[in-house]
Amino acid sequence: FLLSVQEATTLGYGFADYNVSLNEANGITSTRTRSPTGYATAMGAPSSDKGFGSWWLRSPTNSQESYVRYVGSNGYGSGSQGVAGTALGVVPALYITLQ
Repeated sequence: FLLSVQEATTLGYGFADYNVSLNEANGITSTRTRSPTGYATAMGAPSSDKGFGSWWLRSPTNSQESYVRYVGSNGYGSGSQGVAGTALGVVPALYITLQ
């Protein structure tokens, strides 16, 4: 499944607050920055000059029903994109129960 905004900002999962982004000048690094795989790059997934890509979340926006949130290449989590967009990657998530 794809993470929701709430899950992508849960400290217990190791993520920072929603509006924390990559800012190397101030020593801030985002826990949400991800680099596209070689396959994703070969299929056209773009990345920033730092090598990070943007990725989908499953949370819809409040204003438009065909738009969902995404995490930008800097780890900032405030963007929204139409679901037909192709410039974003997918970061799959799963739950594992240890017994």
